[in-house]
Amino acid sequence: MKKITILLSLIVFIGLTIIISLFSIENESCYAQVKKQKLDKKRIEWELSVIKDLTNPERPQWALDLAVQYDLSESIDMVIAVYTDLLLNDPYYTVRKSAAEGLGHIGDKRAAPALKNAIEDSLVEVRIEAAGALVKLGISNDDKIFSTLEYFVRGKNIDTWNVRISFLENMTEEEREIYKNNHVQSIRKKAMTCIADINLPKTKSLLEDMTKDPNEIIRKWAEKLLKEKFVKK
Repeated sequence: MKKITILLSLIVFIGLTIIISLFSIENESCYAQVKKQKLDKKRIEWELSVIKDLTNPERPQWALDLAVQYDLSESIDMVIAVYTDLLLNDPYYTVRKSAAEGLGHIGDKRAAPALKNAIEDSLVEVRIEAAGALVKLGISNDDKIFSTLEYFVRGKNIDTWNVRISFLENMTEEEREIYKNNHVQSIRKKAMTCIADINLPKTKSLLEDMTKDPNEIIRKWAEKLLKEKFVKK
């Protein structure tokens, strides 16, 4: 029985490691381009009501899918109001994170003030998505946006980062540490992907610095982004 428990624990751990690795493979820019289907006002109102329903466990994915997959122009004012409220006030960080990313996909600059406030969110994942959304909106000449992303790209003071990771009870301390390191690595890659879209000399300099990072995966990611964003074809 003990052997079976250990085997199951190992299978779960390997599965989680694979998921983290896949999650860390970001798009070449902060956001992939998707052809959107237009929704009418009534459908948008219904979708938003589902997203606001605190009893719905699928709220984070629902909020992201709505912003990514659909043209919401029929009720854009309402959409911006709901998403900015979710971003700033929702009790669940996963919803705040999806709201930030969603606002980047929606592409309306009226969301900028809320996104700038969200850069100070208590959770690292929300802060990066908010900064990345601002870059997507073309608001990248703000030192606060650059410095926020740079902080996470460089992996400064990682021990103080407030990251949210749910561990399974049957994982060992060693397994948890590996899982956490993979998660932190994916955060750094996401921040690097977003900052690479800021076309400034200091961005290129930062990426060049990251090609000397102790972490091999971070080094390779920096090299990839340098070639894509700053090498003339």
